[in-house]
Order: sequence, then C-alpha cells, then structure tokens
Amino acid sequence: MGKGELKKYVSSKTGITPQEAGIVIDVVMNGLVESIIKGEKTTMPNFGKFEVKTAAARHARNPKTGDRVFVEAR
Repeated sequence: MGKGELKKYVSSKTGITPQEAGIVIDVVMNGLVESIIKGEKTTMPNFGKFEVKTAAARHARNPKTGDRVFVEAR
C-alpha cells in the first residue's frame, strides 16, 4: 500500500478528505522520525517498535571474492 492508497483508506474510515488524511499521516510519520532522531524508543501497538541500534565494527567476507574486509561501526 502506497501513501495515496493509505490516504484513501484513512479518508474512508474517518470521513475526512484525502488531503486531510495526508496531513495526518505526515504529522504521525514526522513525529516518529523526530522520536527516533532523539534516540527514543517508540512503540506503536499492533504496528511496531522503532529504535536506533548500533552495530560494532567487525570483519566480514566479500561474498563475491571471498576476501576478508573490515566493516566500520555504524
């Protein structure tokens, strides 16, 4: 489902216009992004849990050549 389909769905369930539904969707998504940027864990029941995770630096292998490569922390 794309954003356009989501706007239509929200519109049909709430009685607001698709344009208003788009604004609501944008506000919710922006709030989620701002929360993640602040490093907060955000949980939306029946939808998902969102948080920033870090990965330590490590050695890996290039699957094409088999060469050992260093992967930086991220």
